[in-house]
Amino acid sequence: MLARVPFRIDRTRQRALVRQMTDGIRDAIVTGYYKPGDRLPTIHEWTHLLDVSIRVPEGALANLVKEGYVVTRPRQGCMVMPRDERRVWRGHVLFVRLVDIRCHFVNEEIFAAEEKLSRAGYLVTIVVVRRTALGPERVENLERETCREVDGLFAKHGRKWLPDVIYVEDDYQAIGALFSLMSHGVKMPDDVRFATVKNYGHGPALPISLTRVEFNFYVAGAAVGKAAVAFLNGEGFSYEETTGFNYIIGESFPDRLPSAEIGKRRRARK
Repeated sequence: MLARVPFRIDRTRQRALVRQMTDGIRDAIVTGYYKPGDRLPTIHEWTHLLDVSIRVPEGALANLVKEGYVVTRPRQGCMVMPRDERRVWRGHVLFVRLVDIRCHFVNEEIFAAEEKLSRAGYLVTIVVVRRTALGPERVENLERETCREVDGLFAKHGRKWLPDVIYVEDDYQAIGALFSLMSHGVKMPDDVRFATVKNYGHGPALPISLTRVEFNFYVAGAAVGKAAVAFLNGEGFSYEETTGFNYIIGESFPDRLPSAEIGKRRRARK
């Protein structure tokens, strides 16, 4: 007989099922429902308990392993880690992602960054905003849905959820995320550092100078076209033409932040 689940999956909410399950199990561990050494249900048991696909428990348990709450052991399954053995992270980075089948390169970029940060001892978590659920008014809805996602974190965790760094991969998402943060009294970079991508000619108009990655699609396209024409005309391929992103340091993510100030902010959140 399968055990009772201490949380439920709400399909009427727009939060990803993996995230709901991750939060549910984490809360159950923190509150003591699952105690150190307890064996959690298997992935297949979770699929029956929650009536979800196998990808949901796979993703949720992978998140909890990464966060240091559980560990998988041969022939024992997934076990809750003792508190004194849980990993202590050097910092916390939050990625606000846009799910879009046309943006595989962005997803790979984030996965690579997540792996590098995790190896360096930083906890990486991800908030997902799905473009397919946004409707025809894409820009306005993208801002609104991102704002709702961040508002949901405040509603559930207060200010304790605030990471050290928030990276938003879309300029319109940045508007929604910043609106929520500022409406809750969060200041950049005093409380959290913030960075985003800004497409040329677009992006949030704010009183602070945002740290951002700028990309001019027109200039990049012209450079590629120029190199292609030269090659087709028999002039050879030019390796001097470059396209890419420009990293702009702004007030929301200064070049350096004193370690004493970082420690002060972390203590204030506890």
